[in-house]
Amino acid sequence: MRTARFYLSLGAALVWGCFVHADGRARAEDIAAFHQSEALKQHYPDIPVPMKAPALAPGRSQLTSQEEMLAFLADLSARSSHAAVSMIGSSQQGRDIPLVLLSKEGFTDPELLQKLDRPVVWFIGQQHGNEPAGGEAMLALTAALANGELTPLLDRVTVAIVPRANPDGAANFQRATANQVDPNRDHVLLSTPENVAIHRAMLRLPPDVVFDHHEFSVARRWVEKFGGVQLSDAMILYATHPGVPSNIVALAKDLFKPSIDQAMQAYGLTNILYHTTSYNGADKTVAMGGNAPGIARNTFGLMNSVSFLIETRGVGIGMEDFERRVASHYVIARSVLRTTHDNADRLQQALAQARRSTAAASDDFVVAHRLKQTQLPLPLRDPQSGEEKVVTVTFLDSRQIEPTETRARPAGYAILDRTDVIADRLRLNHVAICRLTQDANVDSQAYAVTGAGAATDNEDFIDKINPKQALQVRLVPMQRSIPAGTVFVTMSQPAASLIAASLEPDSPGSLSGALMSWGDASSPPLLRVNSVKGLRLAPLGDGDSSVCRQD
Repeated sequence: MRTARFYLSLGAALVWGCFVHADGRARAEDIAAFHQSEALKQHYPDIPVPMKAPALAPGRSQLTSQEEMLAFLADLSARSSHAAVSMIGSSQQGRDIPLVLLSKEGFTDPELLQKLDRPVVWFIGQQHGNEPAGGEAMLALTAALANGELTPLLDRVTVAIVPRANPDGAANFQRATANQVDPNRDHVLLSTPENVAIHRAMLRLPPDVVFDHHEFSVARRWVEKFGGVQLSDAMILYATHPGVPSNIVALAKDLFKPSIDQAMQAYGLTNILYHTTSYNGADKTVAMGGNAPGIARNTFGLMNSVSFLIETRGVGIGMEDFERRVASHYVIARSVLRTTHDNADRLQQALAQARRSTAAASDDFVVAHRLKQTQLPLPLRDPQSGEEKVVTVTFLDSRQIEPTETRARPAGYAILDRTDVIADRLRLNHVAICRLTQDANVDSQAYAVTGAGAATDNEDFIDKINPKQALQVRLVPMQRSIPAGTVFVTMSQPAASLIAASLEPDSPGSLSGALMSWGDASSPPLLRVNSVKGLRLAPLGDGDSSVCRQD
């Protein structure tokens, strides 16, 4: 098929106005902003994949409500010896966030699941509330693992499923959380209780593989700019931040992606790499998903997990083609589990090596970069006839970067401002936090702010996909006395790349850039420390003592 030759990628979901019933169920006729022609629909028939989930019942025309989801999960758990359901937190409007743990033994304790020494696969559905197919597929996946075709895979795989990461968004059929934060870009800042709940659960059961399930806009901007609707069933993209270890990227590209392709092709389903375009009709640039560290797939990749974004065609078309959309997610997730099961030893060995290498690395890292711009063919369909068409677009490729700011890797960071909140959020991203037990004089570098991030001509799009630094800085060498009790983060740990992305103030969306007070460099809120030799460190709280020990 012609589409298989095109490896692009895009996906921005729009927040369409709709009516939602008091019980939280959106009607199909209320959530469709674009109705597909009959000729177009013929290209997206249902496929023969048995699935069990509330909104897939015959004749159903409403999405699954919060209450239906919780009842469905409770029933599965009651009838299965493999599924354990718990509530890991509440949304801003008080809705429960369920987590399903699935194992051969049916353990409810994440620490016991860790001791099984099997790869841990996390699936996250419906971070964006108006993208329901992924969430529905997570329910079908849970059923198939609890008492169905996928149960045998639990012999070698442990699975964690968050079917609805943004329950307020789902109830109101909107993309964002109740306070209008995009949760998919909040995995470094962790400013929402929804994301904090997920990351706290991941601390207890660290992921080896993470798949994040979304939907993309089918028509609106694509028709306006290019005269066509999106063609493929799915868009897929792995972690593309330049700090993600190369062997983890290789696992994504060479192990998981080919298996996904093969599984989809068996059902006549198509996929391309994720891509998106601006809401500005005059700007016809198309860009791959961004490299900002706070995007979910990048954060989890920087945690040294194989990490993917999965999007199906769905935003704006209500419940049209809903079964096929859900099935696309399900087929992909099933492929992921089978690949993990069949390659468990290889996967665990490669991830262990990536984590050791990251902790021991000494090379410079990329703080900021530009994307390579090329001309590429984009496959679409005519919105009326359904016929395939191809347009050539200006394309920004997140996999091909030109560094604009690189920096030497420090031995660690001394945090002198907002220590509690920054330490807590780093810890939620698997960073071990230390403290000085004695006063110390350190050879270090402070940051002098030289300006705000440079503006661009296209801030509504390119800066959201690949944001510029919020700050511009230069490094100032400094001998500095820091007192006992100072919070210290050493780079000699597996999360080192995520630490740098979170603490360099000019890294896009960094914790330090967003939360610290930046004034005179002579009173720095953060120091890059050049050596830990002679420092006396101990874990802060119940942290990893081996990371804080300096031999």
